[in-house]
Amino acid sequence: MSPAFLPPVYDPEPYTFTGLHLQELPHFCQHYLADVAQLLPPRMLAPDAVKHERHRLVFSLFRSLEGTSISLIEKRYDAARDQELNLPPTVAAEKNATRLQEIVCILLPERQRLLDEFLLKFDALLWIDVECRKDCGANDWKTYRDSLVSRVLKMVDERLIELDISVDASMTPEASEVTENGLLRTKVRFELLQLDLLSHAPHPVNAASSSAFINL
Repeated sequence: MSPAFLPPVYDPEPYTFTGLHLQELPHFCQHYLADVAQLLPPRMLAPDAVKHERHRLVFSLFRSLEGTSISLIEKRYDAARDQELNLPPTVAAEKNATRLQEIVCILLPERQRLLDEFLLKFDALLWIDVECRKDCGANDWKTYRDSLVSRVLKMVDERLIELDISVDASMTPEASEVTENGLLRTKVRFELLQLDLLSHAPHPVNAASSSAFINL
């Protein structure tokens, strides 16, 4: 059994789009809203458009991170195998240096890039929400955003740990059972996250307009 795997730390930037016009958003966000998500102009959107795009965005993040996560875990177990082989010091040092360079210069920056792009898109969707729904304060939206981002990032870390546990367990007779249980837990949490995306919207200042948030 290998030591516990600690996921790379990701510290999300705060939401900075409050009060901005579309033309003041980063060009990456403008392109995403206009050409990828096709959510412009906001006043013409179907009621569930942002909700569905937010779901799609979260699941796309998990798919995108899977390859990088597997590569990080492979490097971890390559290092463990090399230690067991008692390689000559010069050979071991060279292999460790190559492995470390790939982790630091390729895999971790790629993971950071994917999370940064996700956060920009996520915040662009929040900007659409704010544009469409003026009955909540900026602090309410910030709390809502930070809560959802925290949930997503927690699941990202848990998925990486599950993959690591599955690889570690593959060396035991119970490997298939452990892997299946891990995939089941991930599926259940995906479904719970969908509920989170629906149920943690800020409460409108005007109770009469609360129905505007049912489809968030």
